[in-house]
Amino acid sequence: MRWDPLLPPPMMTVLVVAALAAMIASFAWSRRQLDPRRPAALAAIALRCAGFGVLIFIVLQPARLPSPQTVTTRRVLAVLVDQSASMSTGGAGATRLDRARAMVRDHRVVEQVSEVAEIAIYGFDADLIPIDPAALDALEPAGRRTDLASSIERAVRRHRGSDLAGLLILSDGRHTEGAEPRDAARRLKTPLFTAAVTDPALPDAPVDAPRDLALTSVTAEPRLVLGQSARIVCAVESLGYPPRQVAVTLHREGRTVATTAVALSAQQPKRPALLVVTPDRVGSHRYEARIAPEPDETDPTNNVAEITIDVVDPVNRLLYVDRLRFERRFLKPVIAGRRNLRYAAVVPLDGQRNLVQGDDEALRAVAADLTPDGLRQVKAMILGDLPASAFDPEQIAAIRDWVGSGGALMILGGPQSLGADGFIEALGTLIPVTLDRPAPYVEAPSRVRLTPAGAAHPAFQRVSKQWESAAPLLSRFGAQGVRAAATVLLETTEPVVAPLVVSRRAGHGKAAIVLTDSTWRWQLGHDRAGPGAAGGADTPHAVFWQQMIDWLLPDIDQTDDEGGQVQLLTDRTTYEVRDAIEVVVNVRGADGSAAKGADVRLTIASPDGRPIERTAEPAGGDDPTYRATFDAAYAGAYAIQATASVAGRPIGVDRIVVNAVQPLVEFTRTEPDPQLMKDLALLSGGKYLEPSDLDDLVRLARLEPREVVIQPNADHDAVPVWNRWWLLALFVAIMTAEWVVRKRNQWV
Repeated sequence: MRWDPLLPPPMMTVLVVAALAAMIASFAWSRRQLDPRRPAALAAIALRCAGFGVLIFIVLQPARLPSPQTVTTRRVLAVLVDQSASMSTGGAGATRLDRARAMVRDHRVVEQVSEVAEIAIYGFDADLIPIDPAALDALEPAGRRTDLASSIERAVRRHRGSDLAGLLILSDGRHTEGAEPRDAARRLKTPLFTAAVTDPALPDAPVDAPRDLALTSVTAEPRLVLGQSARIVCAVESLGYPPRQVAVTLHREGRTVATTAVALSAQQPKRPALLVVTPDRVGSHRYEARIAPEPDETDPTNNVAEITIDVVDPVNRLLYVDRLRFERRFLKPVIAGRRNLRYAAVVPLDGQRNLVQGDDEALRAVAADLTPDGLRQVKAMILGDLPASAFDPEQIAAIRDWVGSGGALMILGGPQSLGADGFIEALGTLIPVTLDRPAPYVEAPSRVRLTPAGAAHPAFQRVSKQWESAAPLLSRFGAQGVRAAATVLLETTEPVVAPLVVSRRAGHGKAAIVLTDSTWRWQLGHDRAGPGAAGGADTPHAVFWQQMIDWLLPDIDQTDDEGGQVQLLTDRTTYEVRDAIEVVVNVRGADGSAAKGADVRLTIASPDGRPIERTAEPAGGDDPTYRATFDAAYAGAYAIQATASVAGRPIGVDRIVVNAVQPLVEFTRTEPDPQLMKDLALLSGGKYLEPSDLDDLVRLARLEPREVVIQPNADHDAVPVWNRWWLLALFVAIMTAEWVVRKRNQWV
């Protein structure tokens, strides 16, 4: 019986004691009339006590618990299949994941369990992913990390409330991330039935078989800027040796500058080793990669490989000419904060005076003159909101010649530069767009987005994800059209779709225009600290201008193609093995228009020496880009060459090199760990299974339906017994009878 009083226990106690005291006091008061020796008096007392008892019973609200129930349940077995990248290794023509699938298929795990119990199958790496049994063959070993402890805990939580018989785990036991899985197995007390997926045993090599450790290749970017890190990928190969860790060291000028290690085995005899160095001076750096020779090694001469990396002077010079305005207030700190950039900032005050700032003394001395000799010191120039009167014809001519010979010009929109007295007409075809004079000035909140060409453009690779959260601009300048060979990189979406950032090749140089004077909104709208915090490095404003400046400055590997009509792009330069590498080729005809019907062929030299051929498909519409995808199957450098032609007539060629590296966490060690699988089974009260044991899985895991006694829950299953109609009737009858007795004996 369960009691659930109407009032809290302390108040109920006080109430009952008070009622008892009142009843006793009433009996004591009526003793002169109630003679306990008379039957009528005894009846009145008994009736009053009975009524009081019924009332207390109702107020205490008792409930009755039903009897325990016995039900027959179908048990549940959760099957966890490791889909991490280490399961992609193996030998004898099959991966470990292939062998795990074969265990499930050959021993009819799904069929035999489904006859007597429920089965749930999951793929796991760092996450737990439900999969349909029919889709097991589609599972891919693509996980970058293996978290056994978290996967076990999540599987148990998913089946809380069901009759979980245990977890069947098929894995190589290579745990790379997260808490210690043994602790999870011990804590959860859920039986774990584990089967280790190992590599097939290979016959021992003959005693006289060659044994060799070799550095088969060493690759890296041939040039980098001082201060950048070089990622050197060494291909290490083992022949005839049992599984072992091989140390790889990198030396320069007789001292060790980096070291790492790779795990090699007969199943995976060739692996990449990644070493990272940061050169400390300009010049040619020769590095020597080494692996220590073994005493019985057949050819120790291939344990050493050399590579040379050229480190170039990082000094780039930029000239910024603008009037004092709000846009300059936010852009100048970005320029001043650029690492490895020398700059001069010029503000024309009147026809005779200029305010010149910057960190390059030689450039400051000639910056305001804009002479051909002065511009030769500059690699990039940002031209702001200035009227035509700020320049004389010789200066305009010097700027045009400088861009044609290889300079990079960025033009900023503004009411003076694009107004009736602006300098746009003087620059002519250097401007990537055609404009009215003055250009229409639209004041309206405008959100922006990348165009397909902009998403593939190197100036937007780090900022491509930020535009959904970027604050709307407050203004824009309308353009009549986009010139031939120009590319719209950024456009507005509200209230109309209009070009905002447009670029084009100009002779041997390049030019771009920004058709707004309110990019500062991307800083203020993002960084609530206000103008004083304009150096926020992660705001859309800062990242946009940093990357636009990087794009303006010439690449150290940059070469001029014959027509400048083919540009090959990838979204990054370093990938991981098994990543899909998307290649975007921008193709334009001799007049600069989108080349329709072009035949774009890609030839990729892969690290294993196998050439990859692809035909890039057009993006469609007016988009001048062609796209193709290939998989990075091996670690190392991929040299990509794009060749475009129309009707058999060549348009141009472009080249790029990207690197693929192994996911280092998952591939640091890849040998199976069956001991961990045995420990998990032992600590959890389960069983370690050999593949043949899976034939008897129903018995070993006790999956047969079983009778379970379900105890009633006092909070949910209790049946009230105080709210019966007859209890109220009984109370009324008792009180009525007591009153009748008292009335007949004239006690009331």
